[in-house]
Amino acid sequence: MEKKKKQQEQKRMEAKKKQKRTLEGVPEELIMAIITRLPPNSLVRFKCVSKPWNTLISSPSFIKLHLNQAISSIRSQRLMVSSSLNSIQSIDYEASEVSAINQIDIIAVANSDRFKIVGSCNGLICVADEENSYHSFILWNPCIREFKKLPLRFPLAENLKVSIGFGYDQSANDYKVVRCTFDETLGSHLVFEIHSMKSNTQKVIRRYFSDPRITFSDHNSKKVVFVDGVLYLKANSCSFRRDNLEYDDAVLGLDLKDEKLEIVQLPDDHVNFDEDPELELGIFRGCLGAIQCYFGTMIHIWALKNDGMKQSWIKLMRIMELQSVPDSKDLIPVCFMRNGEVLMTCTKKEESASKSVFRKLKVHGLRPWFHEITYTQTLVSPKLL
Repeated sequence: MEKKKKQQEQKRMEAKKKQKRTLEGVPEELIMAIITRLPPNSLVRFKCVSKPWNTLISSPSFIKLHLNQAISSIRSQRLMVSSSLNSIQSIDYEASEVSAINQIDIIAVANSDRFKIVGSCNGLICVADEENSYHSFILWNPCIREFKKLPLRFPLAENLKVSIGFGYDQSANDYKVVRCTFDETLGSHLVFEIHSMKSNTQKVIRRYFSDPRITFSDHNSKKVVFVDGVLYLKANSCSFRRDNLEYDDAVLGLDLKDEKLEIVQLPDDHVNFDEDPELELGIFRGCLGAIQCYFGTMIHIWALKNDGMKQSWIKLMRIMELQSVPDSKDLIPVCFMRNGEVLMTCTKKEESASKSVFRKLKVHGLRPWFHEITYTQTLVSPKLL
């Protein structure tokens, strides 16, 4: 028995020496360049290889390197689709096989249908209690299966329209949760409650818009998009022009660095919402995107470019001749794919579009009112925030 133990120990020592010899002579920069491109689930397993590997992969510097690599790579992007917390699926939308759709278990994180996914940033998913005006929050990284209940309680806001945003202030290395409430009885009075996770403090910003008057509808009161340090919120505007009231879409931008609010100018060639459905917001090629469907016949997609001095809208794509597509008015673009295709969602099951134009990626088990959000696969741990 003793001899067998010695032989096993000798084999382990030889294996360690062989592993060391294999890595000797390989530049550290090359090793880092390789492993920072690996998906988080592989890196989590590699932490069990040895203590040095565990120390390296768990270090803040490595997690930051991996994060920067993941943000710049479309291979690290995923689409999360949910209609309830009992049906959440992660989709590798670049893959061609249905096996790229994975069911995600979040029941241990939030065991109630009251919770809803409200935002994502750097691989962290913000989940909020939809009841009671979103006063309970959880941060969750599905890739490393870690979550954290936030010590955050917004005051109850009954009978108000509520929007929730989640983003990151890079200048202060601070993640922030923002709640915007709108009271129709007070006109264009908006209240922004900003919670800093770094300092565990809250700041309240109150704004009143007279011209244009800013309002929210039930349709757009949940539209919040985070891009490059700014939370963008979908709204409506009402202006007095030539003694008449003119209604249009509106976009508000809240800079998380200086916590200032501004109205973002819309594309010049967009159509007033009195004539057509409202604009939708999204993220396209790393920029704020605006989407508008014209009576189910065509779709226009713009991206907001910022050169540091000014902002301008660039037309990215115009999808024409949708009349032949059943229920084309229900098609909503989500993101661009690596090959130039546009990923779109459609709530209708009876869809028979031409295969030469469309290809389907069916997600089973969803209700018609499903919610989708893109996120990045990272190693960022909510427990360390």
